[in-house]
Amino acid sequence: MPSANKNRFCSVPVPSLALPLPVLSCLALPLLALPLLGASLWAQTAHQSGGQPGAGAVPTLHVDARTVVVDVVATDANDQPVTDLTQKDFQVLENGKPQKIAYFEPHMGPAAVAVDSQKLPPGIFSNTPTVAPAGAVNLLLLDGLNTQMRDQVYVRKAMESYLATAAPGASMAMFSLGARLRLVQGFTSDMAALRTAIASPVALPTLSPLKNTEAENTVDQARVAQIGQYAQQNADPAAAAAAQFAAQSLEDTNSFKLDERVNMTCEALQQIARYLGGIPGRKNLIWFSGAFPFAIFQNPADLLQGANVRQYKDKLDRTAALLTAAQVAIYPIDPKGANGSLLVTQQATMDELAEQTGGEAFYNRNDLGSGVARAVSNGSHYYTLAYTPENGKLDGTFRNIKVVVDGKKINLNYRKGYYATRTTQPPGDPLRPMMDAGMPQFSQVLYKELVQPASPQPAATAPRAGDNPAVSGPVTRETVLFRIDGKDVTYTPAPDGSRMASLEVAIVAYDTNGKPVNWLNRTVEVPQSAVAAQQAVAFPLQIDVPANATTLRTGLYEAAGSKAGTLEIPVSAISPGPIASK
Repeated sequence: MPSANKNRFCSVPVPSLALPLPVLSCLALPLLALPLLGASLWAQTAHQSGGQPGAGAVPTLHVDARTVVVDVVATDANDQPVTDLTQKDFQVLENGKPQKIAYFEPHMGPAAVAVDSQKLPPGIFSNTPTVAPAGAVNLLLLDGLNTQMRDQVYVRKAMESYLATAAPGASMAMFSLGARLRLVQGFTSDMAALRTAIASPVALPTLSPLKNTEAENTVDQARVAQIGQYAQQNADPAAAAAAQFAAQSLEDTNSFKLDERVNMTCEALQQIARYLGGIPGRKNLIWFSGAFPFAIFQNPADLLQGANVRQYKDKLDRTAALLTAAQVAIYPIDPKGANGSLLVTQQATMDELAEQTGGEAFYNRNDLGSGVARAVSNGSHYYTLAYTPENGKLDGTFRNIKVVVDGKKINLNYRKGYYATRTTQPPGDPLRPMMDAGMPQFSQVLYKELVQPASPQPAATAPRAGDNPAVSGPVTRETVLFRIDGKDVTYTPAPDGSRMASLEVAIVAYDTNGKPVNWLNRTVEVPQSAVAAQQAVAFPLQIDVPANATTLRTGLYEAAGSKAGTLEIPVSAISPGPIASK
């Protein structure tokens, strides 16, 4: 996707549209041509864009950047949840120093369940999560990038068996990781829908070329050993050099594959963290993976030693920070079962992932379903503690957290630390990785969009709307009117003394094969004075959608807050004509 073009939007009063706020519009776009009823429906749904979906949602904790939130799972000797603890029972230490608990909330209800989203008027779509924050939510990650094919098949069968007998009420979503992260099933409490999803071809992708099969490893090692043996037996300097070269080439190839797998896995976890960040409370990431070649919460140089040491610290630190901020607990599950050959180092990494995020690792067991059931049960009974660190410096250091309950013999699972730093942006376009077709819906920035054909449609000879110069054939010019929840917009000082919010906005139309057929990428600068009264931002963009497009994906990135929101809709859901009054 090309780099963003910059547009400075200005405030345009549009009293005839009955909008309850000033509309920020690009001067080149015909906002006044929007039909009256469409704008009125937009105004009527404005109050629905809050981040607490569903009626009767429990209150959630809103804290500033210096507040540390810790979710604690307490279980007894029989692995049953301990549900009668109070704030006085807990003590929190940071780097060995006691901290004052400023907030305490027990969560002892069932797992969160999917709720029916409020029916929106025709042509209006929203990325507001449809999961009631009554407890923890659960996400299954089926990892084909780091798992052997035979183990993928075992996971599929085990999950089908588990879902056939799972207790109703638990809310789950399902992703697969192969060449990219794919959403298999959004949050649902319908076990039948999940069973259908796990049986779909996308649920467990084919083995990645970045993950060698056991047979390939055996052949490669035998080839290198054979060359070395020949060189030794014949005292042949040329053969010895060839053996050394073969060994070095194999190590370089494996190092490259490891690099790519680490990078892709980290990016997938970051995307999941952003996806879950819009849902309040604790989230359980149940991760089926056959290999854990790195640890997220410690310096990877301590684990990845060899001739070609790779440095992943920045990427791993960022991944850990995003998972921590989203309150994600990882439950890694080894799919090989009790007869597998999980390496000790991989077990240690699984334990590290679980311990540092407040989850639990499961391996050397043939009943994967019991591990999932335990993760869902324990992860839905927890206590939320929050404190403001006495050391308020954001110096980038790792702060150790210890939670203690005196006088009771119980087990505590919680994240063991955090990085005292603000999240920094990696190089490149931060919105680009979230805009691929079929990617999860991100909800850190909540918004609604009114999508409808422009009226009148431009002439066939008119310049195309969008950034793909190769668009040809019949198109429909769609107007996308964005409305962003005001609390998701951060204003920063501009050189002229005003305060501005900078938003990256992208629209991509995809065909049935997931190929982009047209796209648009813009930077929108919004002056605070234009929207402060109503705390909302609205603006339109237009794009020509080719006839072969099947989905339309939009995305917003709020740079100051490092937050993203995306939404993908089928083109068939867009009204074929302007929304008009009946």
